[in-house]
Amino acid sequence: MDNYNEVKLSGEIITDIEVQTSNAGKKLCNFSLALGGDEKDHSTNLGMVVPIYAMEETAEALIEEAQKGKYLIVTNGEISVGSYDTGKEKRFMTTILVRNFQII
Repeated sequence: MDNYNEVKLSGEIITDIEVQTSNAGKKLCNFSLALGGDEKDHSTNLGMVVPIYAMEETAEALIEEAQKGKYLIVTNGEISVGSYDTGKEKRFMTTILVRNFQII
């Protein structure tokens, strides 16, 4: 069966890239991507902001090539939904896992 969870999107990286290393020594990175909005002034109109993350080789490439202010095209990604408990309620979070990308 084909994978129907495929995302393609583009936007400006608006946060510093946070880097983590797993217990197994694999890289993980995450950051926020602004989609749409006022391209000249993200401080007043961000449009939609999407949490982005990548793992292993993709994370290593993003850490090397990407930075805040660059324009990212996710050429292959997938929607990932997770949850966490605040102690008072269960919250859900939707993120995008990057598989392939371009920086322009």
